[in-house]
Amino acid sequence: LSAGSGGGNKGENQKSLDQEPLLAARVMIEDGLSLLLDVDDVDRILEEREVDEEDREELTKRRSALLESIASSFHLPSGNSPVLQEKDGDSVFLYLAHLRKGQKLISSFLNLCHEAQSYTNQILWSVFRNMNLLFQDPHRSNSPMAGLSAAVAKSIANLNISDVCMSLTAFLIGDCKSDGLPIKPTAEFDPNLFDCAGQILCALLSRASGLGLGVTPSPSSYNLEAPPSNLVAAWDGAVNAFFALLQQHMNTKLSAYKGAKTDEELERIRREVPVQLIRSMLPHANDQQRQQLREMLVVLK
Repeated sequence: LSAGSGGGNKGENQKSLDQEPLLAARVMIEDGLSLLLDVDDVDRILEEREVDEEDREELTKRRSALLESIASSFHLPSGNSPVLQEKDGDSVFLYLAHLRKGQKLISSFLNLCHEAQSYTNQILWSVFRNMNLLFQDPHRSNSPMAGLSAAVAKSIANLNISDVCMSLTAFLIGDCKSDGLPIKPTAEFDPNLFDCAGQILCALLSRASGLGLGVTPSPSSYNLEAPPSNLVAAWDGAVNAFFALLQQHMNTKLSAYKGAKTDEELERIRREVPVQLIRSMLPHANDQQRQQLREMLVVLK
């Protein structure tokens, strides 16, 4: 790959990944990591040296070209929609995201993207669509996957209102439809574990509140313009669908709690209650939904 190559021919790269997936993925990752070092070099020059305006502009353009080249190697879906046009549109990205070095590449890439771009949005939406697949196993707090989820959560802070709404849409149309919430709340009680999906979902709800969305938006949004009515309606509809998933998760825990026969079972179930996610959800819940959550928490706590 080179900064001006656009990641090479997508069809050829896809073919090599299909034929020799592990080898092709390793080559793509090493190429991406090499380009990341080039981005670091540009940043170092801009930070440590005195450069005139013309040189600064050229370096900034080179930095953007390098990032776009890395993004193209992920073979992300094109356009600005969270809905996949091709069934296997996430396949290359997911293959990379299941390799430790691939996770490090993606997280490092996101951390170097200082503002939202169409390709950073597509990375976030790929993660939202495939949360159960990516985060089905518990991850340690110092693992590359924890680093990836932290980078995703950080990138969410750069989203605008429209992108926030589309991010929740990506989650709702993804594998949560069949597999439910991918959260691991027990990580809140173990400093060695990390609830990757929980952190990302909390970050999204927090960003939405900070932009003025929700029943009781964050005070930090009071000096912003009121969100457009169509986006408010879209968010409210998506949040209601998200609440249904959370309610389903909590009902499962309630049933297990009522059927528990030992103190150990009761304590285990209590640790599976997503307290942080519920707290993040409260500003977006209506009075009836809040009351339902409170009643569940009273029983489980």
